[in-house]
Amino acid sequence: MLENREFDSMPLAVVVSAWDVVNAHTAPEQYVKERLPLLWQYLYTHSDQLKVLYYGVSAQGGPLDSEEKSEQLLEKYSAVPVERILVVGPEGEESHDITSPLWDMMNASVEM
Repeated sequence: MLENREFDSMPLAVVVSAWDVVNAHTAPEQYVKERLPLLWQYLYTHSDQLKVLYYGVSAQGGPLDSEEKSEQLLEKYSAVPVERILVVGPEGEESHDITSPLWDMMNASVEM
């Protein structure tokens, strides 16, 4: 599959967007495994070639399906808007840095 490569395995981030709307009480990988089993199985069976990390990302902080909810989110995060962002990492760790999946992939290529 990955014939011409300079790494033992290629880093790949799987990002589940709208994590707040999904309201998953599970890790992002488990969510993919349950909801997208063929994708998960493919990635799992190629784990010797792919270094896969799973993330859940919410860039809005909540659903924006009504003007009232939008205004509540604006009010809730008006002091520190960056806190609207939620990134759940592969180990379940939470941060407000939406660039963390990219950062992890860039660092993964150095470590391989």
